[in-house]
Order: sequence, then structure tokens, then C-alpha cells
Amino acid sequence: MAKRLPDLFGAGEVRTLRLEAATGLLALAVVLLVGLLLWQRLSGLPVCYGTAEAAHDRVAQLFHPQLLNIFQARAERERAMMQTEDLSTQLSIRNTVTGRSGGAYAARIDAVRRVFAGTLPIRDEELGVTVRWQRVQPSPLNPWGLAIIGLEFSEPLRAETG
Repeated sequence: MAKRLPDLFGAGEVRTLRLEAATGLLALAVVLLVGLLLWQRLSGLPVCYGTAEAAHDRVAQLFHPQLLNIFQARAERERAMMQTEDLSTQLSIRNTVTGRSGGAYAARIDAVRRVFAGTLPIRDEELGVTVRWQRVQPSPLNPWGLAIIGLEFSEPLRAETG
């Protein structure tokens, strides 16, 4: 049996301390990554999918009669283009800011719209929409009691082809 030499300079202890420190840092990194993944999963960007007809019909119920014709004309153009070119979109909301002025409410919505032709992504567009609404008497056609009184679209801030 080989005789073991005593560790006079503490090299074994230093090596053990280094391994413990490395293991601790690795464990901390894993915990942070798992925490980040859980946070992203629980509070990630809302993504809205839907068919054009259902979304247009639901939103049209909220429009003030003066704005309804403009919205329906734009919706018809979009619907025709989507059907002829096999286009679809995915909307990811990045940020919302809401406020109130008197009896009217407003919201600024910043989003990214991804356009698909079939299953191929064509481009991403950053969009900004400002919506103004007010409360009205609820009815069978508008059970929420909200009427959109203003809608402003900003031009895409950046368009990427992909």
C-alpha cells in the first residue's frame, strides 16, 4: 500500500474550495435561468390569433355609427386580400398605456404584426394604435356598454422582410 504524503501547503483544501465555489455559481445560474423562463412563460407577450371574419365582426359591434362605415370598408379590403393571397397575421402586443379624460377613455397600443403567406412568414411590422372610447347604455347589440369614438393608426415604425 502506498503511503500518502501529508498536504503541507493546503492544495487539496484550495482545490475543494474552488470546486465548491464553481458548483455554487453553476447552481445559482441554473436557478436564475429557470426563474427567467418561468417569468417569461407567465408574463410573456400576449399573442392574438384569429380569423378575420370573427375579429372584424366582434370589433364592429363597438364602433360608433360614424366610424363603422370606414371600418367596414377597410375590413372588406383586408378580407379580400387575405382570401386571394392566402394571407394571415399574428399580433403580439408589446406595450399598452391607458388614460382617462373626462368621460372618455384612451389607450395606446404598441404591437408587432407578423404577416404570413400560407405558412411562410413574410415580414414583421411594428404598429401603434390609439383607441378612444366612452361608456354608453348596454344593449343586446353592445352588451359591454362601450363605444369606440376614435381610432388612429400610426404607420409601421419599421418593416423587416424575412
